[in-house]
Amino acid sequence: MLKQYSRAVTKMEKGPMVPPLNSRSLSDGTEVSLRLALVNRLRNEFHNSKAVFAAEARYGAGDRRADFISLTDVAHAFEIKSSFDSLARLPLQILDYANTFDLVTVVTTTRHLQKAQQILPRKTGLWLYDAGALKVVRAASRNHRLSKVHLASGCNKLALISALDGAKTAEHIEALQVMAVKKLKLSVLRDLFHNELQRRYAVTSEHFIQETDSELAAEDLLLLRRAYKIAA
Repeated sequence: MLKQYSRAVTKMEKGPMVPPLNSRSLSDGTEVSLRLALVNRLRNEFHNSKAVFAAEARYGAGDRRADFISLTDVAHAFEIKSSFDSLARLPLQILDYANTFDLVTVVTTTRHLQKAQQILPRKTGLWLYDAGALKVVRAASRNHRLSKVHLASGCNKLALISALDGAKTAEHIEALQVMAVKKLKLSVLRDLFHNELQRRYAVTSEHFIQETDSELAAEDLLLLRRAYKIAA
């Protein structure tokens, strides 16, 4: 799915402008269509708020990425499964999200609705994209049992040093993360992780809000992408 989206982004960067959001682009069930509908809904929902948005947001260890995240008083991760995607990796993706983010929601189409309802945990939200509109099939419930390991892996080095008594700047970030898991409370690690999301994506998100109008186009989504990991 990520390769498919990367190819689409490359095509948008090199080719002609993609037409604005309209009934035709909203009804085809592609990943770009779902992304546009999701971003448009969240932008309208959190209008005039301090919400932070990011697309293809890298987080934690390795090359983990969230299709889309929103940050208000809670961190909400969205996984997008278009009509052309497979659900084979979805259970593991959702497990990883649920260890890291307060809320997790899957956005999909009628093709995957029945199977998604069968395999998703009860706390995972499910939004249905159909004929250009998003419908909330099931609202996400708060994940209170987050993983300290997952949260620590999403915190940058300076934040960990400031939170840990006796930590030294010479320490490798991996060692600091292990120390944080042992010494810091879950609530502290959650705050540190949210602060890092805010630090990384607030400016990008603000520019997106300022530079887009009511008719979103696919290239507008490029404004919400960042290339580096949160824990860099």
